[in-house]
Amino acid sequence: MSITDTETLFNDPSFKLLHMSDDEAMELVTPGREVAYRCMSHIWGDIRGHIWENHGVNGIDYEVRFRREKRDKLLTIMKEYGGYWWIDLLCIDQSSENKPLHLMGDIYKNCHECIAMIDCPEDVLEELSEKSFARSTTRLKEMYTLDMTWMYKRDNGHRTRYPELSVEILSSHLTTLCTSTWFTRIWTLQESVLPTTVLLTHETTNFNGCIDLAQLLELLEEIRYLLCRNNYVEGGDYVEDNPTPSPLSPQSQWAMSDYPDDDISSVEDIGEPNRVDSMTNVRRPPRNMKHAVPDHRYYDNYLQDSFEELYHSAQSIIRLKNNKDITDVIKTISKLDRRSTYSQDYLYGIAGLVGIQFESGKEIHDLFHMFVRELAKIDENIAWCEPDWTEKHVHKLYRCIASDNMKIVREGTMSTNRIHVVKVDNSMHTIVIRDDEINVGVRELESIIMSYMYGMDNICEAIQNTMQVLQDNSYIYIGDAIIFSREYIGDKFTLQNVRIDEMSDHTLVKDNRIIGNVFTRCECKQRRNYKEAQESHEERQAEREERHDDMEYGWEFSKEWRNNGDSDDSF
Repeated sequence: MSITDTETLFNDPSFKLLHMSDDEAMELVTPGREVAYRCMSHIWGDIRGHIWENHGVNGIDYEVRFRREKRDKLLTIMKEYGGYWWIDLLCIDQSSENKPLHLMGDIYKNCHECIAMIDCPEDVLEELSEKSFARSTTRLKEMYTLDMTWMYKRDNGHRTRYPELSVEILSSHLTTLCTSTWFTRIWTLQESVLPTTVLLTHETTNFNGCIDLAQLLELLEEIRYLLCRNNYVEGGDYVEDNPTPSPLSPQSQWAMSDYPDDDISSVEDIGEPNRVDSMTNVRRPPRNMKHAVPDHRYYDNYLQDSFEELYHSAQSIIRLKNNKDITDVIKTISKLDRRSTYSQDYLYGIAGLVGIQFESGKEIHDLFHMFVRELAKIDENIAWCEPDWTEKHVHKLYRCIASDNMKIVREGTMSTNRIHVVKVDNSMHTIVIRDDEINVGVRELESIIMSYMYGMDNICEAIQNTMQVLQDNSYIYIGDAIIFSREYIGDKFTLQNVRIDEMSDHTLVKDNRIIGNVFTRCECKQRRNYKEAQESHEERQAEREERHDDMEYGWEFSKEWRNNGDSDDSF
């Protein structure tokens, strides 16, 4: 389990710190007592051949490999701050088979702050840190600048002021920043979550500032809000949600009374009426509209796919920070797309987030089973399935761990018709129905199953996909729910928390092992209905725009006719 007191951490003989004295001498020490220290986070990259021979650290008798372009930046930061530091490539002998990986989570959890050297383009960091931008809401300052917490880049003591950045440029910069390698590695996940403060800087000395990660995430939330709100207000969904009122209605002319003063978007919005097109009678919303995206609309529909993916990936840091709910932590991690060089790192890299310790040097197969057994002790509602051990590099081991959308097999009673399927090949199956054994093809088996399935679409893609991966000696149970299982679960059983009116594909779990899938209702029909409704909406929107164009043409023709008439009267 995780270390809970700093005294134990500082007394661990494998916990080393780098000390920078006032005269800039560096020494590797075993603290033996509690001291304030900082961590340095970075991505290794390819360190082959990058031997740092003259690092100047007393107490290091092992080879240190550190990319040349990062060395000057590292020393610059350490000299600026001084004091104690933990840096993996310097504080751990990387050639040792007994690395203190069990301490990683607690090292980052107990540091004073963590400075991350990231691989983002320097100009993006420069603009995000020193340029300001105009806010279109008053939820933050009208002019807002991310703090430069140390080493301001100055020109004779004068800090240059830059032009304002638009929301579009900011979203582009944030996308570039958050798709840098540092934000995509599994090790840096806990390095961004566990420390109290995380400061982002560049790998080289060309950029001398730091950006507070917490402020960056706050900014990302604001940009998401603005993009969703603006795209909704400017689109057809707003018009559909707000039918055209009578032109004589006071509500159609003024809407300021509906919104509080503290929700004004900008100075220009004060006293701005709802605008009603005189020709089409279509109401255009004011820019200060409160809660522009209503509850019945999916908020992120108004974001570009790339920004939506970026936003949810970055928000995972906030969701994981100080989260004591292991189930929620696993649920969040399993949906991320983080990479690592070695399979073991998928587990070592999240161990500190779930409070699990294990020594290094274990084979990946043993390490995985030790990890999931410890998880099950913490929360019995966590389950797992066996990874594909035939792969040379077993990708994303945490994807084999589930914590939500599960139906757990319990002892009890549930009336079902049981079908036992023995997979012979891709074309024929031997099935047993009520003790009768018959041979059927895949299509016939699908038809048999579909005939039992109440509430399912007759061309359900999820069911068809499951049919293609049935293993030897698989079992299908048909009742109020459709259950595909790789293990026999008996004639009578219950599924924990089954709701027949749900529309989802659930994970079937027995004794903390994932053994199959449960379908309570089919989502195919619901999705097709939604798609048809969207297409209908787009057709209506196109018709409205066509009528609007016709009216504008009529207005121009009428105006020209009146002008011509005035000319005739003058003769």
